[in-house]
Amino acid sequence: MHFERLLKKLAIYLTITLFAFGLFAMFYTGEYLESLIALKTIMLSPSPLVTDYFALGNLSSAFLNAGLCSLFCAIFINLKHARLNPSVYAGYFLVIAHCFYGLSFFNMLPCAIAAIVAAKLDKRRIRRNISTIFFTTAFGPFAGELILRYPFGNIFLRTIATFFFSLLMAYCVPLALDETKRWHQGYNLYNGGLALGLWGVVFYAFFYKTLGVEQTGAIYYENAIYDMHGRSYFLFANIFFITIFLSAILIGYHFNNNSFAGYLSLLKEDSYKSDYSKLGDAALVLINLGFYGLLILGYFDLVIIIFKGAGFTGSTVGAILASLSFTASGQQPRNAIPILIGYVVLYLLANLLSNGTMGWTLASQGYINGAAFATGLCPIAGVYGPICGILAGMIDAIICTSTSAMHGGLMLYNGGLTAGLTALLVLPIFEYFRIRKKTTEPTD
Repeated sequence: MHFERLLKKLAIYLTITLFAFGLFAMFYTGEYLESLIALKTIMLSPSPLVTDYFALGNLSSAFLNAGLCSLFCAIFINLKHARLNPSVYAGYFLVIAHCFYGLSFFNMLPCAIAAIVAAKLDKRRIRRNISTIFFTTAFGPFAGELILRYPFGNIFLRTIATFFFSLLMAYCVPLALDETKRWHQGYNLYNGGLALGLWGVVFYAFFYKTLGVEQTGAIYYENAIYDMHGRSYFLFANIFFITIFLSAILIGYHFNNNSFAGYLSLLKEDSYKSDYSKLGDAALVLINLGFYGLLILGYFDLVIIIFKGAGFTGSTVGAILASLSFTASGQQPRNAIPILIGYVVLYLLANLLSNGTMGWTLASQGYINGAAFATGLCPIAGVYGPICGILAGMIDAIICTSTSAMHGGLMLYNGGLTAGLTALLVLPIFEYFRIRKKTTEPTD
């Protein structure tokens, strides 16, 4: 199976699945017409990180919102002669992931439309710049804030201002992606998080700190049915993810000549500048997506069961989907495990040093989201070894709850920003000791 064909079918399959589970959720919670009202609430509400769409709307409306955004992306992915690569694959997963906690079909449109206009003005073919359209939606919360409640003029003026802001971002995104990749040399798979995160810091500082505007913060809605489930749809989410992951494994197995041949070779990859779509049959990408997804789901199930904290909120569901973004180009179970262990080690160390008074657990929402994105540091574990992977995971866990304040939660790729900053911090150290080890090794 060719990768382009795989991605086209995957986008259609996930779109159908999201809509199907949105309908299933109506029966699961007993909310029918209420779900359409809740979907409207999601669309017309400002949504800085981390706005839980299960609370703001409801379970069904969050899945329907994700289905609408997935359908939008699937249309572009299925354009004739569309240029499809692992970057488009990653952008697609990041879009549908954030549809559960910050990105709505409404607030993504100004960003996406601006990216399309920028491509036209720059005489670039849209079908060759799909990933830019997807990545630009990271500023969906910013667009929502500017249109819906920023204290500037009327809604017409704010909409125009939002469009020009989004247009500026559409030009900056491709340039920023290229430049920041040189900084971390490809060791942070979530390169867009670092690139767009730094721009997010600049724009947040200007629109709020420089102009002296007080940020309102997230909107909170009482949700009796969500509360009745303990603000966690554990069973529903597990059914959803197991359906996706087992389907991916079985379909990948089928198209890989009814075998897992080649997957062991994939697991031996160091994740650095990897492109699994070129390793034999692209069906290996589906197999990897399935097994990697089960690893992440298993990790979250365990920490949620063992520790006090958040459960399967909209943010948790979104984080798991986001963790799949680079399963076609670097993320795989063997190199992700040391990163996750780093989170566990930091928790144990902090618990020991603070006598259990540090106020967070591995199930705290910030650390759930942080762990999902930290696996973007897989190349560090693959190239420098599992010990360095554990250390990188620990550093990421230390700063993962502090970076959101830098951009006011108005840029969605906060986990990628955290992973990028981690890579910038640890790479010079790891590289120094690797070079030193090579120069001190005895030669024959």
